[in-house]
Amino acid sequence: MNRAATALGDLRNILQGTSYPVVTLTPVVTSTPVAKTTAPVVAAQAIGTLVSPPATFTSVPTAILPTVPPPPGYPKNQTWPPVAPTSSPNGAGGNVIATPIPTLSGASGAVPPPSIVTGTPIALGPTQPVSADAARLVGSFRLAFPNIVGLTGKARLRVANLNQAEDIPVNLEADFPLEFSTMATGAHLVALLPSPDGQLLIAETLAHVASDFTIIDTNTRFSRPLKVPTDTSPAPTRFLAWSTDSQRAIIQTNNENLIDSVVVINLSDASESPFKYPLAANDSTRLAAVAYSPDGKQLADVILQPSSFTFELALRPAASNNLTGRTVVKQITNVVDVVERSLQWSPDGKKLAWIMNVQTGTNYKISTQQTELWVSDFLTGETKRLAILGKSVAYNHVPVWTPNSKEVIAIVVDTITDQRDSANNIKRFNVSTAAVKNLTDFKSTRISNLSWSRDSLNLTFSVLKDGGLSGEIWFTDIQGVNKQLLVSSTPPNAPFAWLP
Repeated sequence: MNRAATALGDLRNILQGTSYPVVTLTPVVTSTPVAKTTAPVVAAQAIGTLVSPPATFTSVPTAILPTVPPPPGYPKNQTWPPVAPTSSPNGAGGNVIATPIPTLSGASGAVPPPSIVTGTPIALGPTQPVSADAARLVGSFRLAFPNIVGLTGKARLRVANLNQAEDIPVNLEADFPLEFSTMATGAHLVALLPSPDGQLLIAETLAHVASDFTIIDTNTRFSRPLKVPTDTSPAPTRFLAWSTDSQRAIIQTNNENLIDSVVVINLSDASESPFKYPLAANDSTRLAAVAYSPDGKQLADVILQPSSFTFELALRPAASNNLTGRTVVKQITNVVDVVERSLQWSPDGKKLAWIMNVQTGTNYKISTQQTELWVSDFLTGETKRLAILGKSVAYNHVPVWTPNSKEVIAIVVDTITDQRDSANNIKRFNVSTAAVKNLTDFKSTRISNLSWSRDSLNLTFSVLKDGGLSGEIWFTDIQGVNKQLLVSSTPPNAPFAWLP
């Protein structure tokens, strides 16, 4: 058995490369993959110009392997040593092989023959961004994420197809057409906003103080700048919400006429209509947030009155783009701002959660503000503060609900540097009992971009360690027990998106 174990370890090193550390496997978590749905074909006019298909790459010749004796019981009709994986230079269309699972079979303890692997695999190594072994523990979905390209300061938007039960659990698809930078200058990727069905993806890039929005068809890779179709309305300054059916988007443009600045775009036929909200006499009212209910029947909106620091939450029928049927739920004073896109419906459609900055002093400055998590329950009629998430900090994180609609999960700021959170962790807050549970216990680490995998079994988030020049994407179960690194070599605080 000692000889078998030694040879098995040598086999592991051959398959994964001697420079890559041996990974200790944890039991596979079995989940039911979400069936891929077929969305209506989006017209070329609405999506834009076709991106050229990726180039064909030539495989690198197989390296010469060291001489290692086969383990006892290894089949004589199998080639020894096995053929090492090859790699394609840019990883386009390639596969990633997971560490072989060390399972012995039979009374003699013989090692079974290696699985037959198809495709053009990429050798595991320190530059491989996706962990094949960690991919076995998340659902069979696609993950879009930014990946740093060497030392050039450039990054590409990659797509990894995770196949939970396959011998090759990661397949790297062709990159999405989007250019951005990781340097101090240039456009930075700040948000990836998938439609509810995952067929469309809106990417927000920020250069200096202005954002650009690109809409991408996740299947065909058609892309175009997101703009209002008419010539009179310019590009958006904010993306507010997707409709539940993934056919419409609410955006705010930089139209100087505040009354007409918010529009609803129908992405299937490129039509548009104005979205109305109450305006104060001086027209200083700001639409802070919009969110469609899970069943698509209601639409929640939040407006702010900067002159009086008043927050107003209201509901209206989802089909109404005007003020018909709009009912005010709650007004709160001393509210400075609402965290962008933090207005979130519970999965059962009976509650709303949001995060806002509240003024605790009289000078209205960031040093006397605190960031608070609030919840409104439409069954009980109660609206209350659930937690304080930070003080004197520019907070920009979005909360998520647990699948049972009983708890809200949010990022809590632990350490502040230059009025920004430099260390934080994830916590669960029970809406009824106010009980709190820690899900992470990182030190000197910044967490961002909290979201669920598409089967709602794993929480995923970006991680930036203290002093790190590149970021990572991690995941954990809802109990915070199984935390693992999934993707490395991302830009700091990189957004990502789960796709079907």
